[in-house]
Amino acid sequence: AGARLAPGPYPDDAAAVHHLLDEGWCYVLRFAPEEAAEEPPGGALASVGFVLRRAAAGALAARHPDPADAFAALLARYPTLAAQLAAARPVRPIAWRSRLAHRLESAAGRRWLALPHVFAFHDPLFSTGIAWTLAAVERALDLLAAGPPPPGRLARYAGLLAREADHVGRLVEGAWATMHDFPAFAAWSHLYFAAASFCEAAERLLPGDHAWSGFLGADDPVVAGFVADGHALVTVPGGPPPAAQLATWVRRAIAPRNLAGLANPARGNLYPVDHAPLFAGAGLLGLSEDELRVRVSRLRRV
Repeated sequence: AGARLAPGPYPDDAAAVHHLLDEGWCYVLRFAPEEAAEEPPGGALASVGFVLRRAAAGALAARHPDPADAFAALLARYPTLAAQLAAARPVRPIAWRSRLAHRLESAAGRRWLALPHVFAFHDPLFSTGIAWTLAAVERALDLLAAGPPPPGRLARYAGLLAREADHVGRLVEGAWATMHDFPAFAAWSHLYFAAASFCEAAERLLPGDHAWSGFLGADDPVVAGFVADGHALVTVPGGPPPAAQLATWVRRAIAPRNLAGLANPARGNLYPVDHAPLFAGAGLLGLSEDELRVRVSRLRRV
């Protein structure tokens, strides 16, 4: 679009791209195999969709009952998106889903248990689907390894998923509450990134069985505490505090779990892979810097 932006630490479209809109947000997910020497026949594939506020979705559906027409109308409101997708063609009919969010009364019962997104779903904003599901699969395998699990263990599974659903819900609701103001939204997102990076590091670097650790720190008093406190701060009737005030609060709140050097104004919202904050924050994991350096190779994905 001709904007003069600082170069990022990695190609922008190598990750999920989020566009914040007046009506909600748009995602663009590239599906081009990294090892492919050339694009697949017909060009590169991407998943593109809009997640809209209920009022905006209702108004759009009333004016454009056909999903393809609604999609085109949304693109017409945002010329840079329209230009990006001008040559794109749908590989299957464009569809509309009236409600995304749902939640069951329980995640387990007699002779059954539900995986996370059967039990509860809020919004794909923080891409919790695969990671949360894999955590639950690991727990399910643990439950079933010795035969049919007793009711108490199923209740433990259901209770943990319920706490995790509340936790993820607060993160998502806080993001929607700040979405109208990009600096506020960026500040809020650091709560998620702090939780994700700390929990990922703890699982890989610290001993113990982490299968039953709460997803995204749902049962970590510090992480769950700053998410709950932040949620209360930004969802008040008068709206969230000014972005600068929120950013200051976030920086202080995540400090005990900030292993990635987040909420640093000097970064300009661009965070590369950087081990320096991790080594400097070794004590947050209960490790010395030397101990962390010995274990850091465990972070490598295989």
